[in-house]
Amino acid sequence: MNSACDLQRKMATYCRTGKDPSGVGMRPERAMLYRDLIFFTIQSALLNYYPLTYALLGEEKWQELIQDFFAEHPCGDPQFWKMPKGLADYGEKSGWGEKVQVPFLADLLHFEWLEIEVCMMEDHPIPMLSQDGDVLDDIPYLNPEHRIVTYSYPIFQQLSRTVPLKKGEYPLFSFRHPDTLDAHFFSMSVFFRTLIEIISQCNQTGRDALKMAAVQCRVAIDERLFQIGRKFLEDLVKKRAVLGFKP
Repeated sequence: MNSACDLQRKMATYCRTGKDPSGVGMRPERAMLYRDLIFFTIQSALLNYYPLTYALLGEEKWQELIQDFFAEHPCGDPQFWKMPKGLADYGEKSGWGEKVQVPFLADLLHFEWLEIEVCMMEDHPIPMLSQDGDVLDDIPYLNPEHRIVTYSYPIFQQLSRTVPLKKGEYPLFSFRHPDTLDAHFFSMSVFFRTLIEIISQCNQTGRDALKMAAVQCRVAIDERLFQIGRKFLEDLVKKRAVLGFKP
């Protein structure tokens, strides 16, 4: 006789794969009802998190993706809201995008998950800051509730399965707005990604951070650099990606 653990294991395997309902301790047609209910719950949750992926793939390919994910990916986190991250991980590790000739699928899945990750990230304490500083002469304080990612495809533009995207290096900055708690995104150049990383990690004025970024990226240090840099940093302040200036 099968033990309770064996029955649970077989039932879990059947619910994930939809294959071989024998030995689960109930009639196959009844087991199928449980499997359909669980799969519908998983699919509905994922659809809420990945509307762009669904729109891109269409119903048939979306169903295939979720079937493969549910059958193959070890969803081990007990927190249900983290389960959709598994789909982004699966898209990266499985190479499923190449299977359906959508090479940027892994980037798109990660991009859609990033919004949830940023919205749900832990709160960071904010020190006392000045709001009257100058973006070049003072030390900008970058919103600590942020993520910097670099994608291989520009997935934050209009997407189509029939129009190829150029592979390259596409940095993206995402942060949680301190007032609305919404996730905001903007794309940027490699130079500005370097600048933001320096501001985040080093205690430098905006001017000195620009000089350091220019050296790393082999950009001329001239008046034009500071004009463009001032405009970019002032835009970060307006967007609340920079929250103020360190005393």
